[in-house]
Amino acid sequence: MLATASMASSMSKEDSHQATPSPTNYTFIIEIGNQRQHVGDVSEVAAGQNLSTRLSAGLYDKCDKKKTGANTCKSDPIILGLIEHSNERGTVAYLDEERKPVNVNVTSDFIPEDYAGKGALQTAFIDQIVDTFTVATSDDKNCYQFDRTSTICWFCKKKLCFGCIGQYCPEHDTRGKIVRWCNAPEYVRVSLSDAQGKEIAHMRVDLKFQGTTDQGKFDCVGIIDAVDKNARERRVGKLERVVGAALGGEQLKTRVVCESREVMGSCPNEQCLYQLGSCFKRGGVMV
Repeated sequence: MLATASMASSMSKEDSHQATPSPTNYTFIIEIGNQRQHVGDVSEVAAGQNLSTRLSAGLYDKCDKKKTGANTCKSDPIILGLIEHSNERGTVAYLDEERKPVNVNVTSDFIPEDYAGKGALQTAFIDQIVDTFTVATSDDKNCYQFDRTSTICWFCKKKLCFGCIGQYCPEHDTRGKIVRWCNAPEYVRVSLSDAQGKEIAHMRVDLKFQGTTDQGKFDCVGIIDAVDKNARERRVGKLERVVGAALGGEQLKTRVVCESREVMGSCPNEQCLYQLGSCFKRGGVMV
């Protein structure tokens, strides 16, 4: 009788488990481009604002929370200031007439009409795109150092170096010889797919430096874990409420993918330190 009762209890538990409907799994997908784009010093890209703040403000300005369907965001570029870069002389181009802009565009988006909370899905997409660019440019693997000695030293052999000399050193520029510059991915695309794998919403943002990107590396695979952690901690809960209320979903998975697994670019040395210009030519190196 104990065996019979045990079997009955086991069958009862099994039947109960089978009777519980399995939740519908939606997937939040973050796709990251593999090509590198120079964004300079991400702590200050324009008017004292960092990359994250400037990008977020620009995207919210271009996108209309009241719209649904395709093209809820304007496609004209967001200009993220004029960015420092290394010029053909191997010195830092930080005068306005020498700097180059970084342009950001929403190249495509679709927000379904049937979702809870006007703007909630669009907001989650924008925030995740901004966070992904921020995570990418916060990782030391995607940043490098540039030695400004050839920029701030006029007579290298005699070690005549200066800090601020008129227009060649803006008042806010109190940095030393070494500056830190970073590379960002050329695009981030976020999307939401249903349990059958059908995409129901998406947004893609492209970022392009208007000069030449030929220094440092960009390692997309190296940031997958950090981007996934960011999405699960900061986006999933909000998206689950949107999906659960409007589209019938009850659980949300995240997936981060790279356009390619190849690390783009390289470093000249272990420190990823570039030393270019007249001060580093033979006979002119400072010690």
